[in-house]
Amino acid sequence: MGPRLSGPEPSGPEPSEGDRAAHARARARAYSLFARLMGEGPSPRWLGAAALEARMCEAIESYADRDSLAADHEHVLGNTCFASLYLDPEARLGGETSDRAREALSRAGILEGPSGEEPEHLATQLHALALLSGAEADALEDCESEIALRMRAASRHVLDALVLRYAPILADAARRSGRAWPAACADALEGLLLQHRSTLGAPEPSDADFALPPLALSLDEAQTDLSAISGALTRPARAGFFVSRDDLALLGRKTSTPRGFGDRATELENLLRGAAELGSWVALIDGLDAQALESASNIASLSDVPEALRAPWRSRIEATRAILARLRDALPDAPGGAEGDAR
Repeated sequence: MGPRLSGPEPSGPEPSEGDRAAHARARARAYSLFARLMGEGPSPRWLGAAALEARMCEAIESYADRDSLAADHEHVLGNTCFASLYLDPEARLGGETSDRAREALSRAGILEGPSGEEPEHLATQLHALALLSGAEADALEDCESEIALRMRAASRHVLDALVLRYAPILADAARRSGRAWPAACADALEGLLLQHRSTLGAPEPSDADFALPPLALSLDEAQTDLSAISGALTRPARAGFFVSRDDLALLGRKTSTPRGFGDRATELENLLRGAAELGSWVALIDGLDAQALESASNIASLSDVPEALRAPWRSRIEATRAILARLRDALPDAPGGAEGDAR
């Protein structure tokens, strides 16, 4: 759980309307900052604001120059802030996830982010939460409690129906990257989301109706070769966790196995094939299992996220780990061949 960028919630049995308004206003500013960072990247203007948070300030100061920080941001967060990457079975933009994003954001009255980002982009979703938190603050300042409650309900819907279904998976991968700025930024954002969600009560039944698509990977089927395995393991909605390029690079270094070039699925297939040939198969599978176990532990720790949104990820990781356990004891039939499988 990340640091709480917008400060502690008002304490005491009956915080005043003014206290609630001030906190909602601070939350709106924090969401607006993260929307800009995720959409536009770490420009000097937004880094100056981010430096007000202790851990992000420490991360910023750890870089010798801003170009290196920007490169790390682009590497980890530049192309990973789309809901479909985590929720679509093939990690493709559009489709059902895009429709869900548009529906969730319609309550905030926006369909694009501050720089024109599409609904699926995290920047747009954070922009919506910023607007809703600002409207909540306005209503509280005007003693319009019913309007404030409606804004809170709309925020809860955006969080439960969309953002909290995947943002913790994104943050988990960013922390594992070992890159100071993306890890600190994602951790602070997760802290803000959890802090906000902790104030909003139980989810609506429709928002709690969350399931991941099928894993769709059977080691007992003839067509399940290394390509099918790597394809499933690099699609978060199927595997239950996100295997990033940094994760793949680390696995390659630890097992002295080349990963080659290509998309993440191709790199993992290369690792699997190389590990089978070079005698590092067990070490590679154990490394993947360790990543899965770490992700499961992190998800379990997010007590402010409704259980209905966490359980599908944990269950899927359990299923994936069962497959990894079988893979550990089964080298591919033809590790160097295009048709090798791992039954």
